[in-house]
Amino acid sequence: MSLNSAEAKIRTLAQADSTMQSFFGVAPFRWFQVREPQGYISQGTCIRVRRVSAVYDYVQNGILQIEQVRLQFDVLDLSQETARNALTAVERFLRSVDLMNSNQFNSPPTAGACFANYLLSERAGVEPQIKQQVYIWSADYRIFNNIGP
Repeated sequence: MSLNSAEAKIRTLAQADSTMQSFFGVAPFRWFQVREPQGYISQGTCIRVRRVSAVYDYVQNGILQIEQVRLQFDVLDLSQETARNALTAVERFLRSVDLMNSNQFNSPPTAGACFANYLLSERAGVEPQIKQQVYIWSADYRIFNNIGP
């Protein structure tokens, strides 16, 4: 995972957010890419982020430094209500994230003016585990990300 990828940038910002820490912990921060490690669900609410697809624009000189990435956020917990509340917090957090500029990574961080993140769909489900039932709430987002330096 590249440091300029949308997944890495969002995880970095989430790790510094007190609301995200309250749901996903601090050490360890239970925010994973693709799959959560076995046994982590017993430690508390987990989230996994999967890249579903990405769209890149081209001009005559080549690819632009902008990607339109589609990410799926899956919040897992032993409680359906906690999983839903955590997803609501993630959605609120994503509405404040702007990956088209680097202002949020400056010291001190400042919020960007445009938040180009769009909720595409949301759904609930259950993931059967060997010893327990894990509830899952998912949301798909289209996120614009500047992949340039």
